[in-house]
Amino acid sequence: MKISDILSPDVIEVNLQAADKDDSIRKIIEISSKSGRILDINKVTDTIFERERLVSTGVVKGFAIPHGKTDAISDIVAAFIITKDPIDFDSIDGEPVRF
Repeated sequence: MKISDILSPDVIEVNLQAADKDDSIRKIIEISSKSGRILDINKVTDTIFERERLVSTGVVKGFAIPHGKTDAISDIVAAFIITKDPIDFDSIDGEPVRF
C-alpha cells in the first residue's frame, strides 16, 4: 500500500482554523469522512477521543497523530492537516502542534 492510496487531495487541508485540541480532532474526523471509508462518524469520534484520553497523541516537533481502532470504518482512513495557528495538544515535548 502506498501513502497515495490513503491520502488524496480531499483529505488534506492547509490553514485549518481550530479553536483548540478537541475542535481540531473533530475537524480532522470530518475531513477524514470525505474518504468515504467512515461507516459511523459518531463511533469513530468516540473511539478517537477515548484513545486521546489515555495519553496525548501529540508527539514531538509540532506533530500529533490522533488515531484509534474501530469497526466503524471500511478500510484504513487518514487525513493530513496543517493548522493556521499552533494548538496546545498536551504534546509529549510540551510544544504546540500544527501538523
